[in-house]
Parts: sequence; C-alpha cells; structure tokens
Amino acid sequence: MEKNGRFFEGKTSARPMIYAYEDASYPGCLKVGYTAVDVEKRVAQQYPTLRPEGKKPYRVIFAEPALYEDGSSFTDHAVHRMLEKKGVEGVGGEWFRCTEKEIRAAWLADGQHGKPHQGFYHAPGTGGSRGADAELL
Repeated sequence: MEKNGRFFEGKTSARPMIYAYEDASYPGCLKVGYTAVDVEKRVAQQYPTLRPEGKKPYRVIFAEPALYEDGSSFTDHAVHRMLEKKGVEGVGGEWFRCTEKEIRAAWLADGQHGKPHQGFYHAPGTGGSRGADAELL
C-alpha cells in the first residue's frame, strides 16, 4: 500500500543489538540476548521492580551491533552457538558461565556473512573503540 505517495517507508530506526548483562544473584554468569530496541530499555523490561535500595539488580557489560558489514543481521542464537562451540557452559536459557571477553570473542567469531559491523555502540565501561562513554548514534 502506498504511503505519502511512496510504495516503501523510509529506513527503519531499529538497531539490532547483541547484549550481555550480569546479575549479582547469578555470580559468574552472564545473560546474552538480542534486541532491536534500546539495550537499557530492553534489560529494564526484564527487571520491572527495583530493589528496595533503588539500585538496578543488573549491569549491562556488553552491547554491540547485530549486523554484519554487508548489512545483514544475526541474532543472539549465533553468539550462543559460538559460545557452546568454544566450550562455554550454558547454565539455562540464555545464561552462560563466562566473561565479557568470551562473549566478545564469540560475537567476532561468527563469520557466516563476514565480520560484524563494529563501532556504533558500546556500553559505558566496556572499552569500545570509541571510548568508554560512547553511545548509540
């Protein structure tokens, strides 16, 4: 159907992301997920209630684009498979007993469509190529 005299809408604003966060209730484990919305908003949806002291019970430690250089995308399943292939212990669902470094290696290793597109988002403090305080463009 035509919209505003055009057959197709403009580019989507969705930015597919692979993310990981830690939760103090699960020491040594990280949850690896996928979202097409803001990472912090997505993780907050999984924790609708703040703790009594008002602190978030999680900390995002990894957030990178789920896009290959050719523009195609991938999901967290590709990263999960790579973690498993490298011998990382899955502890249930999307939770793995691993480090941020192992997640980054799995994210980089999946070469089905070429290298992941790097550089437009890094979670604060993750040491991304644009600095610790780089944000989503």
